[in-house]
Amino acid sequence: MKYGNFQSFFSTLRSKTTSSSNKTLKIASITIFLILFLGCFSYLSAYDIRSPQVTITTPSNQGYVAGETEIEAYVKTYQHIYNVSLSFDNGSTWEELLQSNGDIDEGVFTYDWNTTHVPDGTYFVTIMVTDVYGKTDVSSLTLTVDNTDPSLFLLYPSDISKKILSEETILGVISNDEGSGVSKVRYRIDETIWVDMTPNKDKTLYRAELNTTNYSDGVYTLYLEANDFAGNQKSSSYNITILNSPQEKNTQPSNSEDDDLLLSSLSHDPATQRIPSIPAPGEDIAINATISNESNIDSVVLFYSIDGDWTVHNDSVIMTSCSGDDVYTGVIPGQTAKTSIEYYFYYNTTLGKQAVNDNYGNYYSFMVDPVTIVYVAPPANNSWVSGTQTFEWDIFSTPVDLDYYIVYRNGTIIYEGNLLDGQSDSVSIMDDTALLLDGECYNYTIWANNTTPVSNSSSVFVHVDNQMPSTTIGLAGTSVQNGWFLSDVIVTLSVTNGGSGVNVTDYSFDGTTWITYTGPIPITTEGSTTIYYNSTDNAGNVEDTKIKTINIDKTTPITTISLEGTLN
Repeated sequence: MKYGNFQSFFSTLRSKTTSSSNKTLKIASITIFLILFLGCFSYLSAYDIRSPQVTITTPSNQGYVAGETEIEAYVKTYQHIYNVSLSFDNGSTWEELLQSNGDIDEGVFTYDWNTTHVPDGTYFVTIMVTDVYGKTDVSSLTLTVDNTDPSLFLLYPSDISKKILSEETILGVISNDEGSGVSKVRYRIDETIWVDMTPNKDKTLYRAELNTTNYSDGVYTLYLEANDFAGNQKSSSYNITILNSPQEKNTQPSNSEDDDLLLSSLSHDPATQRIPSIPAPGEDIAINATISNESNIDSVVLFYSIDGDWTVHNDSVIMTSCSGDDVYTGVIPGQTAKTSIEYYFYYNTTLGKQAVNDNYGNYYSFMVDPVTIVYVAPPANNSWVSGTQTFEWDIFSTPVDLDYYIVYRNGTIIYEGNLLDGQSDSVSIMDDTALLLDGECYNYTIWANNTTPVSNSSSVFVHVDNQMPSTTIGLAGTSVQNGWFLSDVIVTLSVTNGGSGVNVTDYSFDGTTWITYTGPIPITTEGSTTIYYNSTDNAGNVEDTKIKTINIDKTTPITTISLEGTLN
């Protein structure tokens, strides 16, 4: 009721009560008070101070997505939805999903995201709901888009469609995926069930033994399929010929010394065909084998184990030869000191002939030379560093004593000295990377020998970054010129770092308890809120803490009127 209407009402009331009793006037006053009180109470009860709620229900956080992906969120408000918005860049830009007339309180909202329209990579998805009074809530998750199929290549047998397969045939497939990673590689013959292939240790070479005796002689289709964790799939197929009828072919060895014919076709002399015969730690080992009386070689494979760990032939090397040469070479990567290596050979021909030389079932073997250097102190290899760093190595020699060591930085000697008499010692050095060039890679190598003398070396690579990251704060909300916001405020933190990259961004409301920043921060409390924030990069540089005060006043001012005087 407006002030003018109040005046008119009271004037009329006075005129009507001039001849009435004081009791009647009191009853009328009480009635007016109750009407006004009930009207205010009705207005206040219609305003619910609770904030809206939003939760992204699908897909899962930290997941991989491809193709058409549905993003689903549950939204609930207590004062009707005003709008629902979506961001794919951590709140920098927003796309409106719903503009309501204020007649919706809750619901499930979906967005069909065609990820084929964006580059592969990581996206920070945020959904924000705002009610009709300006209160907000956000829900965020991180998704990695991978629309690239994994690679798929049949390594051996090569030219499989031109070959006749019989008995046990080894399939070797190479598959890689730089996005979400290869989840599985499998094969099947015609419409039989799929069979998963076994990966090697770095999950690049997948292997399976195909027993052709389970099939009748004839022509079949071999299907290969590689899948990644985002659901992408790569497939290929080959026509194969299976012939298990009697024919001229060799079989797997009987592990008997009478199997001289088989061994003579694939021969190996460790004294002359293993170079070096006793390798130093970390030194690659070239293994040669000679194949005689055979002109239709398809593939030659060197299988090896480390310290007796045979894991379904997971460690294997495809051996190669010069054109027209009958000597095939494969390289076993360098190993640590005192590592035991066992190995054997396999080959097959384009006519389906197969042979194995495993030294009559005893395998060929050797042990790596006994000088061992173990890097024991951070920083990790190929990591980013800043300030003064400590590098430490443990050095062992069996059975002779240690002698001398030299430490190089990019080929320049920075430390050297005698090792303690005995079979073990430690070397620790300190280097101030602040004196080096930012962004450059440095190779710290230690060389050590024993009294035999046998030497060994070990290297660690580091990248230098002594520049601190810089964090910028962004505030989104309805503001006025005096620095106060009239609505909830959404805080975003963005970081720039030209060197090692950002490791973590933290924020705090009291400067003591810190929270890791993962997405936009809603500030809904009226009054002054202080936020502290900083970032740390991957080299360990910590930014000086920054402080920002956010002032919010969402309460509409209320004007009251009081009347003084004598009522006649």
